[in-house]
Amino acid sequence: MELDLINVHFNLKDIKPGEIEEAMVAVETGMESLNVTRERVGMAEESLRIIQKRYGEGLTTIVELQQAELALARSRLSWFRAIHNLRIAQARLRLTTGDLLMTVGAETCSAPLSP
Repeated sequence: MELDLINVHFNLKDIKPGEIEEAMVAVETGMESLNVTRERVGMAEESLRIIQKRYGEGLTTIVELQQAELALARSRLSWFRAIHNLRIAQARLRLTTGDLLMTVGAETCSAPLSP
């Protein structure tokens, strides 16, 4: 394990010029996506609340209520996907900059990663 970490660390010198920028853009995009999906969850919750009230008063059908529930479930799923994608992008950025390897290296081996 120690040897593998050292070899990977030395390969950080081979990073292509645009890799860090691409990783940063991916994180920024992930954050924007997370914000958008969070807003959609809020809108779906409000929509469901309104439809539940209308259903309780007999002004709408069970089908419309179920569609609103489904829309909320889908928006929550999109939000969880956005969280997942953001975490992946953050990990790739840390890996690209070498931060992730330093963290892993400090936890898994006692030998320094650099010569």
